[in-house]
Amino acid sequence: MSFPKRLHDALNYNEQKVAKGVAHLLHASGYLCKPMELSYYQKAAALEQRNSMAQRAASQTIHISLNFSPKDRQLDAATLSSIARDYMQGIGFGSQPYLVYQHQDAGHPHLHIVSTTIRKDGSRIPTHNLGKVQSSKMRVELEAKYNLVSARGRTALETAPSLLAPKPTQCGKEETKAAIARVVNDVFRQYAFSSLPQYNAALGQYGVVADGGTEESRLYRHGGLLYRMLDAVGNKTGVPIKASLLPGKPTLKALRAKFGFAAKKKEWALPGVVRKVEGALHASTGLPHFTQALKLAGIYTLPRSAGNGSLYGITFVDNRSRTVFNGSELGERYGAAAIQARLNQAVARSPVHKALTANIPFKQQPHLPMHNLQEWHLKPLTHVMTAHAIPTEPPATLTKKRRRKAKGNMHL
Repeated sequence: MSFPKRLHDALNYNEQKVAKGVAHLLHASGYLCKPMELSYYQKAAALEQRNSMAQRAASQTIHISLNFSPKDRQLDAATLSSIARDYMQGIGFGSQPYLVYQHQDAGHPHLHIVSTTIRKDGSRIPTHNLGKVQSSKMRVELEAKYNLVSARGRTALETAPSLLAPKPTQCGKEETKAAIARVVNDVFRQYAFSSLPQYNAALGQYGVVADGGTEESRLYRHGGLLYRMLDAVGNKTGVPIKASLLPGKPTLKALRAKFGFAAKKKEWALPGVVRKVEGALHASTGLPHFTQALKLAGIYTLPRSAGNGSLYGITFVDNRSRTVFNGSELGERYGAAAIQARLNQAVARSPVHKALTANIPFKQQPHLPMHNLQEWHLKPLTHVMTAHAIPTEPPATLTKKRRRKAKGNMHL
């Protein structure tokens, strides 16, 4: 759930998907024409008319994403429309004009709803805690009414990663400005970040960087910002695009204004991110293992290392809550130096490290499943990363798998 500053940002996001053939308008509430008969301008007109009645309102447009488990594939168009109507009624938007889009660009069914927070009398529907209270309540009710897979029971693979996240850019595969605009629009609108480096951490996972120039450059002195594509190894490539030429004008000035609004969303997301990072640390031996564990939990990790390989910084991009944190923001235990120390300790405790330091051939270590050492290392992640807290005991299913380990390969 987000509140775009401009109606057309939300509308264009969905209409571009329609134009690409990966989405269609499923339902239009409060419109006189059928969904397939509406032009772009007709879709926008009803919402714009409402928004114009309260031009001073802080947020007039609401963009909602309803996501279902891949196991809910039996949902047909009529059922999805009914779910959308019940949901909007339940959160207090039943009498508002709204557009429901069904997207087919992910491995699970999902809907996007664009509406207005302005009532026909010009008053604004309160949205404080709308997602946490009314939306969560309706989710539980709809899961029961339509026999849907509960969100609480879904695995990490069913819910990861970001459902609104853009696809990575590929230089030469699509026009540069369009590719950059596609990524920037989504990241700027959806993610909470507190600095330009954090913004770039979120952009970087999709192959884009916002370049403010060096302190000596003319670009930096004039507060300019250029957006560029990144190649596979993180080098800038392609033609730079001025921020002022992109939709929404995501300039440095606009970014700085957004920094101030990030604190509240990050405060809400902080406990969940800490749990994921702690869970990954608990189960990891080494930095690559740690970043892979977080990837499974929907967190993109950007470690920064010195020439000697030591960590001097680390940034976490949670693609579920769409928040960006420096390690130090999570607490003293999660700064770069503290994380490296804990990973080094885990490596030192690992059976593989002990075997190497003792100069004993692996084949003489009966407790090491050498048929697939990588699987053995990754095995603890299966239950740790799908739990809400660090388990004190292995689940019964995992215990059974461990008893079978001596007879054959261990499967993830």
